[in-house]
Amino acid sequence: MANVQELVPIKCTLPESVKNNFQLYVLSDCHIGDANCDMEVLTKIVDTIKNTPTMYCVLLGDIMNTALKTSKSDIYTETMNVAQAQQKALQLLSPIKDKILAITPGNHENRVWREVGVDITLWLAEKLGLESVYRNDGLVLTIQFGKDINGKPYRFNIFGQHGAYGGGRKLGSAMNAIEDMDGIVGNADLYLRAHTHNAVQGSRKVFFVNEYGNMECKIKYYYNSPSVLRYTTNNRSSYAFEKGYKPCNDDPMYLNIRAVSSRQGSRIEKAFKVDKIML
Repeated sequence: MANVQELVPIKCTLPESVKNNFQLYVLSDCHIGDANCDMEVLTKIVDTIKNTPTMYCVLLGDIMNTALKTSKSDIYTETMNVAQAQQKALQLLSPIKDKILAITPGNHENRVWREVGVDITLWLAEKLGLESVYRNDGLVLTIQFGKDINGKPYRFNIFGQHGAYGGGRKLGSAMNAIEDMDGIVGNADLYLRAHTHNAVQGSRKVFFVNEYGNMECKIKYYYNSPSVLRYTTNNRSSYAFEKGYKPCNDDPMYLNIRAVSSRQGSRIEKAFKVDKIML
């Protein structure tokens, strides 16, 4: 892998205009360059992020398709070569570069690194001026925003990976793979994964002993982001169709993250509510 790093957290603070509620679009599996990439939907997503003041974005890999002669993707049906896909991704994402909180590659971008030693996701991050929020194999992101009833900011922790490992195409398998991520980073509020092209969301309550030796509980949220690919086109069936994969729930959607706090005796209890919302 290029530029191997430890899990160094990305820390960001949202503007004061963002109170106790913001939206997060997890953009992944666009596969720019693939004949089935839905550019109309992708443009709509970018426009929504740009025009929604409290919406931000994480790039979770496979933004570009990057078919090579040695890859499973068919280079003869690509609409763009690798360099053209890079430029198209840069053109599309430049209007929202100030709203991209973190970037990590997927298996499609990583195969270029394996073949020729070029990290095209790092190139994209550098061109967008976002090299500091690039991580090459998963990301830990802490978002500070709003204020609790004691006047202190909320901190929302995310652990995300593209996830080109384990799990299957079935919904249960995808959720199992996301849940396993909390064995890597134990105390995130939200776990993100992509790769399977299917929108899946779940949550569970966990108990833990806090720094004062008292029991507390929190809700962990899990989300697998959808693709921006058509299942078939008028000209040619997709790779998924040819392999017999079922159509995915790939309607564009985002996460609404709301923070709440309450006073319990001498303690302030904080919690987050995460909802999946159709675009």
